[in-house]
Amino acid sequence: MFGYVKPYVPDLRVREDELYRAVYCGLCLEMGRTTGQLSRMSLSYDLVFLAAARMLASGEKPDVLRRRCAAHPVKKRQMLAHSDSLHYAAAVSAILVGGKVDDDVIDEKGLKKLASLSLKPACRHMVKKARRALGADDTVTASVEDGLGTLREYEAAGENSIDKCADSFGLMMAEIFSAGLEEKEARVLYEIGRGAGRFVYVADAMDDFPEDVKKGRFNPIYAFYGEDAVLRDGKEVFLSPEVAGELMRATLLELSKTASCAELICDGGDAGLSAIVRNVLYLGMPETMKKICKRRVHPAADTEGKNK
Repeated sequence: MFGYVKPYVPDLRVREDELYRAVYCGLCLEMGRTTGQLSRMSLSYDLVFLAAARMLASGEKPDVLRRRCAAHPVKKRQMLAHSDSLHYAAAVSAILVGGKVDDDVIDEKGLKKLASLSLKPACRHMVKKARRALGADDTVTASVEDGLGTLREYEAAGENSIDKCADSFGLMMAEIFSAGLEEKEARVLYEIGRGAGRFVYVADAMDDFPEDVKKGRFNPIYAFYGEDAVLRDGKEVFLSPEVAGELMRATLLELSKTASCAELICDGGDAGLSAIVRNVLYLGMPETMKKICKRRVHPAADTEGKNK
């Protein structure tokens, strides 16, 4: 949905990198089967992580095949065969995208609003297929509607607690990650989903900060810190290095707790999937946060020194 939850590729071994790509391509193919070919355009790293984590927790063994696809018709690529976790992640992706488009219709103006309105019929069709795929056990739709609805209420009220907003998104993702699993695995995936969701919310708020301030849109960081979070250079708006450092330290501390919890399914699980999940949590997500700081903090600021 956002693309912030991804691995740090340079630290993956070749076979781990190949497995990650296989999960990515397998999910893309599964999305086409489950919610229609158009839905494949919304494929994101976040949902690849969801699929890998659920496969690991449920004990599914990766079945890697070589196939051609419409995007790469000439050369066969490695991709996972159909699995329950891929099927679930494909359906979840469509429901999240549908919720995001509904939010954009409410929040955006001008051409962006028109673009979101034009996407609604296709998204409605995707969501309908996703709900059918999830069947009687569909708790995802209600979780997404409740979670995004709560965030809309916070936005309308100008909620100034970053933690409160992040936890709302985190709890939504916790329900998504853990739905339908056995009790022990569900508890672990609940915490992983909650941690990943909180991370995504804060990362997205940091990434959107300059544009939100310029356009006067709600941003939880600005709502809490006010002008203390803003560094202006002429017409350009940047995130204060002090605030960025504070947010990064707090986020990485939470992430370390999430990674520790993930060890409960990594130990004794499939070696390749375990390596991917560990890489994403210990290296990939922290690297994503560093890149956001480099993009959104003034180039002259010593962000590396402040965030060590």
